[in-house]
Amino acid sequence: MCRVHAQEVSHIWGQEGKRSIGCVGCIGSFVAYVTGTRWPVWMVVDLVKDLGGNTSKAAKRLEKPEPVVRMALAYAGAYPGEIAASLTLHARRDFEALKAVSPSLEKV
Repeated sequence: MCRVHAQEVSHIWGQEGKRSIGCVGCIGSFVAYVTGTRWPVWMVVDLVKDLGGNTSKAAKRLEKPEPVVRMALAYAGAYPGEIAASLTLHARRDFEALKAVSPSLEKV
């Protein structure tokens, strides 16, 4: 986890929060993930929204306890700009946009 966020998450949510959310990336750019999964926090937010706010169903999909999903949502609430930026970037990633970057990309 990024050092600054790790300190803030530990302060706000204690050690459990620090173990539930991690960051992957490089200096100046990172994505917060649910620890032990390949689920970025922004995707958990999107999943919970798609499930009508049902964190129990989201937890089953992630195969994690429901408090971990709530921790991801709390993280998203603490860093709304980060999550909004990731959701905006994801919304722009359709097949045609990806094909423009990688011309050999094919649908299967």
